[in-house]
Amino acid sequence: MFLANSIQGMLIIEPNQVDKQQYCADYVEFTFQDQYLGRNEMWRLAEHLVGQCVFVDQEISFISVIAAKIQSIYVKGQKVSV
Repeated sequence: MFLANSIQGMLIIEPNQVDKQQYCADYVEFTFQDQYLGRNEMWRLAEHLVGQCVFVDQEISFISVIAAKIQSIYVKGQKVSV
């Protein structure tokens, strides 16, 4: 009875397939706190994120050392995040 009542209030969401190139981010802005990152680490971080799905305020850890937070996302030169 409880399970039937809890399922009743849920929304049914059907995923749609979209064109990857249409929603691919051109630029992603990160914030780093109390860390120094050289070009090598930045390059590796960028390569690590290629093909990944990201969102604003997502915390990224890389090699268990780098902790960054996604500040903004840009698609086709337009900021798509708030």
